[in-house]
Amino acid sequence: MPESFAGPKLKVERANYHIGKLEVICVRYLRDCARSVIPKRRGRGAQTILLDANFPRETPLIIGDAIHNLRVSLDHAYWDLVRANGGAFSKYGGFPFARDLVSLKAILNGWKDERKPSSAVLDFILKELEPFESGALSLYELHQLDILDKHELVIPTARSIRPEPNEKMTITLMHPNGYTPINIELTSGVLLKYTTGAPMFAEATKIKYSGEIRNAFPILFGEGPLENQPVLKTLKALSQNVSKSIASLERFLD
Repeated sequence: MPESFAGPKLKVERANYHIGKLEVICVRYLRDCARSVIPKRRGRGAQTILLDANFPRETPLIIGDAIHNLRVSLDHAYWDLVRANGGAFSKYGGFPFARDLVSLKAILNGWKDERKPSSAVLDFILKELEPFESGALSLYELHQLDILDKHELVIPTARSIRPEPNEKMTITLMHPNGYTPINIELTSGVLLKYTTGAPMFAEATKIKYSGEIRNAFPILFGEGPLENQPVLKTLKALSQNVSKSIASLERFLD
């Protein structure tokens, strides 16, 4: 690979290292969830199976490091392309982001030529990489996550049991007094809820289930730009999108 693009790729490699560490943490968390799920009262006359996230203290730091390395890799690629166009590094600017395409063009028009790559690169960024809200590669959302991590910890949360689309999961409610267990089959998008009017449900203290644990207990982003989106799946997708973006931009160095 061209030496000038070593930095962006190393940053993505480092991000993937952190994502791998996060996956280990998530697997351990899910394993613990598989051992015991406790029914908790929610409102009047109803209960929902909920999970309290119990992640290691360093989990938000690992997520933040993954996000930051992915985001910074785009800056490294951008400045390599600026230099290839005869420009020089500046502490002002970097890989461009804006809420919409119009704003992005306005920002770029205000930058000095020595802070820009070639017009072909800029055109490609605007039309193909779409670093604005709802862009196809979600690069703007990555940018927003990175800003969030600069100000507060990005903390994962757990939610109610919810099977993935096109999947079914069977949950067995075990009654503490030895009554016959009841099997409940959940389908896509259905939360496990039950009323206190059924004594076996109301007094159930242990739940055993079969199905894909990773899908049953989604670990999601909390409040922020990607609220309620699955953490691991989203970070892996962002890593792939950034890698694709860097590979595409690298071709302009040939």
